[in-house]
Amino acid sequence: MAATPSASSRAVKEKLRASDDVVAHLVWHDVKRNLRLIRALPVLAVAIVLAYQEVEWRQKLGDFQDFLYYAEGAFSRNHFWLFKVIPLVAGVMGGSLAAERRAGITLGIFAKGVSRWHYIIAKMLGAAASSALITLVAILAFFAYVFTMWIPGRAPYLEPVWIEGPVKSLFAYSPFAHDLLVAAMLITAAAALSLVGVLAGLIVANEYVAIAATPIFTIISVVIMRQVSDALNPEGYLMLDYDWSLKSLPHWLLPYLPFLYWTAFSLIIAALCKWIIAKKEIA
Repeated sequence: MAATPSASSRAVKEKLRASDDVVAHLVWHDVKRNLRLIRALPVLAVAIVLAYQEVEWRQKLGDFQDFLYYAEGAFSRNHFWLFKVIPLVAGVMGGSLAAERRAGITLGIFAKGVSRWHYIIAKMLGAAASSALITLVAILAFFAYVFTMWIPGRAPYLEPVWIEGPVKSLFAYSPFAHDLLVAAMLITAAAALSLVGVLAGLIVANEYVAIAATPIFTIISVVIMRQVSDALNPEGYLMLDYDWSLKSLPHWLLPYLPFLYWTAFSLIIAALCKWIIAKKEIA
């Protein structure tokens, strides 16, 4: 007897629900693995130390934004958060796929009926969530340290001229809101960049290569972006740089540009992963 449409629909829904449960379980497992103390604490400690060493304290509120310079979505500036700290965090958090492939764990997972695409989605979500959490903790610790270094009696004025990014005017209006927005940009960048390690793990089953892929990708991107910027416009008014005149865009759109950039970046990486899975047997 043929299955009724309602029975078929229920079967499809149950299958989708089961797939979602598997992905959620794998994501949770990956986050727990990445955030184990032996893995997460050294990365967090190095990230915070790098941030502290880059700041020149001049005891005025304007320098409270030192760590927020050049927090654009594009790699048009080699600011230390986007150039050093975030690639370190994202690289380490994105290396778990390569490690599991090398250890043969993926074979057991696939043997349980988990599709390769669902598994890769789980690895991407796990790496992104882990990178976002580590970056959030590093930023919170940095905020706390900056506040202890800021002496209100010696900070009688603001220096919004030093502030970079798409929302300079927001700093003059509300420094705290400005900092929260840019912190969100940095966290989004960390989550998106961690996918580079997952992509590398699909190509090479070597965790160290996958971890190194993100910093190497960042360095190459910065060099390419700078060369393109210098070649096309020596004055630096390229669209990849937020110092470029964005008058042609609605003002309300500017704060969303980094998030749109990193969303597009993530979708491109996901599409590449999907393409590799279709072309190559992953084990």
